[in-house]
Amino acid sequence: MGDEAEVDVSGQPATQQRRRLLSSLMQRQSAAKRQAPMSFAQQRLWFLEQLTGAPSIYTMDSPLRLRFAVDPVIFKRCLNEIVRRHEVLRSTFGTVGGVPVQTVEVARR
Repeated sequence: MGDEAEVDVSGQPATQQRRRLLSSLMQRQSAAKRQAPMSFAQQRLWFLEQLTGAPSIYTMDSPLRLRFAVDPVIFKRCLNEIVRRHEVLRSTFGTVGGVPVQTVEVARR
């Protein structure tokens, strides 16, 4: 398998230009599909927030003291990678035409 040349969907050898074009098209397509209906559980939490006006009903924060030095550049890179991998960390909630929807931001590289 390692000796086979890469081919595109038409069976032609894949070129760097075709790969870039395909990547660009996929990113545009995924950007267009960022909104999705909420799950029942998400709708329930959204409804409670609308009812009470309290946006942090289920948010719990907790300070954390690190007893070692942290390189801020590496720390930021690590957090960005976690966010890139997990859609839930890139999701926001709103309404479109009175219907609650979730919007997932496109992952950045």
